[in-house]
Amino acid sequence: MSDRRHDERIEVHLSARLRPGICIALDMEGAKGDIIQHVTVTDLSGGGFSMLGDTMLFLGSRVMVEVPLVGWREAYVLWMAEGRIGCQFAEPLSASQLDDAVAADSSFGEMFPGLVAQAGARFTTTVATAPLSGGAVIEFELAVRLSEHGMEVLSVDEV
Repeated sequence: MSDRRHDERIEVHLSARLRPGICIALDMEGAKGDIIQHVTVTDLSGGGFSMLGDTMLFLGSRVMVEVPLVGWREAYVLWMAEGRIGCQFAEPLSASQLDDAVAADSSFGEMFPGLVAQAGARFTTTVATAPLSGGAVIEFELAVRLSEHGMEVLSVDEV
């Protein structure tokens, strides 16, 4: 198989969510609602990614993947081998989206804290409160960012 990649791959360890385009349900319980699976993205580029996960996919199938700090993106399965799956984005990630996603990798942050600080500077953090039953109040810190996709609100743990 020839290597058709045009973008340099960046090794990452990102927890992501995947929504298959086609779901096969063997019972009524499995047929209810969207099926979202948790996968680990092991490398990433503007054009695509590879992942590990217990997921039933087929070559050429359409998937939706939630790229950390970027949001849901459409992709297509290009290859499958030895428990790994390679996908190509329908629309490539921009350079800033790729930077944001890579900055979400905790091991990347440990290796390059200055770059993560630059990516994090695009966020504003705020403390929010929410009432609980019995009159108690919970406080939590949120990160807010304005992007071409609108306003994104994340817990600080996700930034």
